[in-house]
Amino acid sequence: DGVWDINKIKRNSIFVSQGNYPVKGLHILIAALPMIKTKFPNVMVYIAGDKNYLKMNTAYGRFINRRIKKFRVEKNIIFLGYQTAEEIRQRLLESHIMLMPSLIENSPNSVGEAMLLGTPVVAANVGGIPSIMHDGSEGYLYSCMNTGELATKVCRIFQHDNLALRFSRNGRKTADSLYYCENNAEQLLNIYDQL
Repeated sequence: DGVWDINKIKRNSIFVSQGNYPVKGLHILIAALPMIKTKFPNVMVYIAGDKNYLKMNTAYGRFINRRIKKFRVEKNIIFLGYQTAEEIRQRLLESHIMLMPSLIENSPNSVGEAMLLGTPVVAANVGGIPSIMHDGSEGYLYSCMNTGELATKVCRIFQHDNLALRFSRNGRKTADSLYYCENNAEQLLNIYDQL
């Protein structure tokens, strides 16, 4: 419910749906942030999900805390903690970009949710992500370990409203087709019939 509106967003903001374990790739985003900051010093990253790992002396929590200090991005990251469905929806509507920096993924619901609302997406080109979005059409894909490519593609969307609007429009159109309830129900019934 709702449609992303470029006139109502927090400019240069990035939403990440979770980052509490290594395969979610938060450490890759942190390494890319200084490159983004050279063009957009006010960039803000909002990360949903469990944030207790940062304080519980876990190996990944220590690693993330060290990287945040090393790359001097303490003022550019906010850990939101767990969010309700409504809070996620609102964050997607007000973010400039939804970022999926995962190193391993299936077909992520969070990318589909962003596309349904029209939030421009930048995602690692891994797993099932390219099956729901295509590089340069509904958003940008990047090589999952390539921090320079990640930063370049984020900055390109921040710089070009027409590009963000095209990704928003194409994302909604693709998601409307992918997640259309009646078609999905019919396909599922056909699979059962065939079996």
